[in-house]
Amino acid sequence: LGAREMRPFVEDLAHAATTWVACYPNAGLPNELGGYDEQPHDTSGFLGEFARDGLLNVVGGCCGTTPDHIRAMSEGIRPLQPRTRGCRGGSSGRCRHRCRSRTSTGYP
Repeated sequence: LGAREMRPFVEDLAHAATTWVACYPNAGLPNELGGYDEQPHDTSGFLGEFARDGLLNVVGGCCGTTPDHIRAMSEGIRPLQPRTRGCRGGSSGRCRHRCRSRTSTGYP
C-alpha cells in the first residue's frame, strides 16, 4: 500500500502500540503496468502528516520508492518530533483499545 492507503492502519497501531511505530509505504499503489507513480514529494507529504499527528517513530520506503523518495522523507520529517511511545489514548484522553501496562523488556 501507499502511505495514503496506510493512514487508517497506522493510526490504529499508533493508538494501540506501547512501542515504536514504523511505516514503510510503497510509492503509491501499483499502476496497470506494475509500476509506481507517486512522486517523492507526495510520499514525503503523507508521511509528514503522519509525523505531525504524532503517529510515527520510524519511516522508510518499500516498492517503487527511490533514493529521491527517501531523501524527501528524511528532509520532510527531520524537524518533527517522533511519536511518544505508549498508548496515545485518543482524543478523549482514554484509550479506545485494551491497553495494559507492560514491564520493560529492555527492548528500545
